[in-house]
Amino acid sequence: MTKLKERLKSLIRTEKPTAALTTCIVIAVIVLLNVIAFTLTAAFGLYAYSPEYSDLTISGKTDSVFTGISLGKEVTVTFCMEEDALRNSETGSFVYSTATQLAERYSFIKLKYVNMLTKRDERGELFDFERYRTDMKGNEVPIRQNSVIFTQGANHRVLTDTYTSAGFADFFSMNSSGEAYAYNGEEILVSMIAWVLRDEHKTAYLTEKHGESVDVNFVNMLTCAGYYVETLNLREREVPSDAGLVVISNPTSDFYRLEQSSGGRSEIERLESYLLRGGNLYVTVDPLVKQLPIFEGFLAEWGLEIVGMKNDSGVFSRAMVKNSDLGITTDGYSFVTEYAGGNISSNIKSLVTSYTDSRVLLGRAAAIKTYPTLGASPLLLSGDGSELSIFGERVKDEETPDGGYAVVAASERENEDGSYAKILLVPSAYMLAADAVTSDRYSNKDYVYATLYSFFGADAAPLGCRTVTYDNTILENFTMRTARAMTALVLSVPAAIAVTGAVIIIKRKNR
Repeated sequence: MTKLKERLKSLIRTEKPTAALTTCIVIAVIVLLNVIAFTLTAAFGLYAYSPEYSDLTISGKTDSVFTGISLGKEVTVTFCMEEDALRNSETGSFVYSTATQLAERYSFIKLKYVNMLTKRDERGELFDFERYRTDMKGNEVPIRQNSVIFTQGANHRVLTDTYTSAGFADFFSMNSSGEAYAYNGEEILVSMIAWVLRDEHKTAYLTEKHGESVDVNFVNMLTCAGYYVETLNLREREVPSDAGLVVISNPTSDFYRLEQSSGGRSEIERLESYLLRGGNLYVTVDPLVKQLPIFEGFLAEWGLEIVGMKNDSGVFSRAMVKNSDLGITTDGYSFVTEYAGGNISSNIKSLVTSYTDSRVLLGRAAAIKTYPTLGASPLLLSGDGSELSIFGERVKDEETPDGGYAVVAASERENEDGSYAKILLVPSAYMLAADAVTSDRYSNKDYVYATLYSFFGADAAPLGCRTVTYDNTILENFTMRTARAMTALVLSVPAAIAVTGAVIIIKRKNR
């Protein structure tokens, strides 16, 4: 240390210390920055990302949504407050900006502003609020100052923020504290306009009584895709005839199947009957919950087997997939996926990639074994270099298939009446995690929309709509492969400078 201090003093006392000092300072600064970046990457796999919060320009990618359904029709978007008040509202101003851009882009969209007290619009004409206090299925709908009413002919739909004090929460992604962390106005406005342009809508039924948990993001997406959303207790009734989709989301207790001699109709039998008349089933399973033998056995009959095995202690658990190269965290359990081959996957891929080149992010996903003879095929793969683990320990398994393990898969069969039964399985609870659906880096939201539209035949798919994230809430992620490459690249810079500096110092010393 003493020799180093003396050397620095001698450098300072030299007549021309600039080159040597500059070299030392640059090396020190770059090494320090590299250490910080490497530490953050190694510990979290994260780096900060700050988009332009105030940029509310629409994407312009929504033309296809209205193709064929807007001809000769006019949609009115009515705000239940005056234009100046809306423009000056903290949250309403976002919606106002997007709505005015859409009205300028599409001539069939008209905007109206109504004073809730006087019940008169900007032209002084009376507005009949009572007409919209029940929806098209007869359910009561509250109308308040933050309501937005979409009308086309006899069709109408009302969005009212009944859960937060912020107002217009339907157009934002909200956290558990009721705070907005992203604005989805283009997606919501486009979807609701498309909704009233159509005269008929199927219903997505969410099963209950099995500990199911449905992400609010998914419920919103089902609505945007053109579905009514209701709950369904399969213990009490059959799947209704208006069902366009049945969603079983992260059940924690098993379904049941009655013995033939016991009489009655079991839940599994009701699901099978629904599928045999051309039903659609969307299933997500949290692999960290206990095994569901009956329900998972039902999925296996359709060629979709969630892989599981016993550890050395004889305890059964699902086999979790990890990929350290494609992982965005050091443990490899959260990773970006690859598209599988096959017609179903190719159709979804072509739809998604026409709007974005980003990939789908999954976390804590179990592996799926698919049986083609039963109509099953993989849709998303975990990528080469994947491995399986149980309780954090790598388990011996068959040789990893090319492209890795299936982490999203589908099964499709033609019924005797010519209809098709379709099942989608996602053995992960994180397909619609907040940072994945609000980030431009990942295509999770577009992938789900493309699946609903291409595979299940949903009415609408607002693909490519822009999400504006609040600039201090969302973190973007490198894959660990990218992080290692970036670290190596950054390390090469100070190394090169160090060598150059050493050469300069040696040459000066030998003069």
